[in-house]
Amino acid sequence: MANGGLLRDPQRYLTDPSAQRQLGVQLLVLAVLLAVSAYSHFIHRRHSTKTRQQQHASHAGGRLHDDDETAGAHEETVAEVDRLVVYPIKSCAGCVVGERGRAMRLDRKGFQYDRRWMVVRPTRRSVSEGQGSANEGTKGEGETVKWEKQSLREEPRLTLVRPEIVEEEDGRAVLRLSISDRAPQQDAARCAIEVPLRPTRAMLDRWQAVCDVEMWGDVADGRIVEMDARYAGPYSGSPSQWLSEFLGYEAVLLQFDDAARGPRAPFPIWKPPASSAAWPEARRAALGGPTRIEFQDEYPLLVSTVESLAAVQGQIQTAVLDETKLRSLDRAHWRTASNDEADDVSLKMTAFRPNVVLRSRPGTRGFPPFSEDSWETIWIGPASASEHEQEGSDSISNISACLHLVARCKRCRLTTVDPVTAKQDKNVPLAMLRETRYRRSEAKKAGPCFGMYAVPEAMAAVDDALDGQGHEQRYGTLTVGDAVRVRWRPYALDDEVDRKRE
Repeated sequence: MANGGLLRDPQRYLTDPSAQRQLGVQLLVLAVLLAVSAYSHFIHRRHSTKTRQQQHASHAGGRLHDDDETAGAHEETVAEVDRLVVYPIKSCAGCVVGERGRAMRLDRKGFQYDRRWMVVRPTRRSVSEGQGSANEGTKGEGETVKWEKQSLREEPRLTLVRPEIVEEEDGRAVLRLSISDRAPQQDAARCAIEVPLRPTRAMLDRWQAVCDVEMWGDVADGRIVEMDARYAGPYSGSPSQWLSEFLGYEAVLLQFDDAARGPRAPFPIWKPPASSAAWPEARRAALGGPTRIEFQDEYPLLVSTVESLAAVQGQIQTAVLDETKLRSLDRAHWRTASNDEADDVSLKMTAFRPNVVLRSRPGTRGFPPFSEDSWETIWIGPASASEHEQEGSDSISNISACLHLVARCKRCRLTTVDPVTAKQDKNVPLAMLRETRYRRSEAKKAGPCFGMYAVPEAMAAVDDALDGQGHEQRYGTLTVGDAVRVRWRPYALDDEVDRKRE
């Protein structure tokens, strides 16, 4: 080769013109390669650093200036509302609402009655005078009570408690509680009870206050619920006694009450809309302002898709067939699994406890699983209002509701409880999500994720609600079958590695 010749006979390159020309070409090629390497190392690295800085600036409310900042950002109507679910009592069974033709109203904290009630367990201890902590209340002389929230993580049987929202024509409104027929026979036969759905302020003030219940990152207050005055059933005890008899230990039913403390602090908007940097200050502040959530953990709403559930269901079937992995999986049980949520052996959407479930809209190209992780805003409305592909639909004047998808939902062992049977499998679905959906959620460490937290945006002011006088704002309505227009997040701001770049 040429270099070999140079090493063998260097004098030739000093006297032979053709050899000199050959050497010149080789040196030119070497210079070009060195230039390309330098560009890749310094210029491209600088561009990558700039992109990361732009992403950080966006999360912090900054504004981007790169020419490609909008690449990947587009809008299309590809989804529809499959179902809407409210969970009146935290960790208990959900209520499917908003059937076709019946609108479900939104407010700042999400759906009305969602997580308005919660089960807590009192832990009592004797203390000397002056002892005790901030989240312990006095219960008799020399005794304090610490109130610990109960969820499916601690008590899987909570899913067998079935709340039902009942609003009668005469104006009576109650929350009816019963035990699922999937519970042991002696529990399933327990009579239903009724508690007030909308107690008055005077009524709440008469109920015993419970303060400083530790939530996810903060605390909340509530009142111990009493039986509805017009309850005519055979049960003579209190709602808390009814729960305690079912669970086998002392439990208390609380209704949320923020009269003393005020609204709970909001969680930060981890993924704001890309366009929010150009919003008026008042609009941007409203998005990140107090959400007035009740007993929810973090955000007002959770959005998921049928496509994503089907993907995880497919992973279960794959895991059943591959016996070299996940040896602790109960294959005998999951081998008969169905994708039909009505079947006993199936991964059900309500295991993830979403409020808004979407699916691909017939007649459109649809969307792949976990697309919701890359959506930043969705507009929802009747098909006649949403099927028109309008430019610049950052305006929501013709849409019935607007939700901003602001953070992934990092999943815990709560999802391993079957919402119908209360049986628990530590592998499903967490093992599947760890394999394919190990993602970053908010500023926390990465973890298995499914679904996107959402914050509603006010549709219009009613009686000058934006004037700070405490008037009501209208956040719109959702109905099963509504069309959904999505805005995809720009590639530069989307950390979803599985998103296809077009």
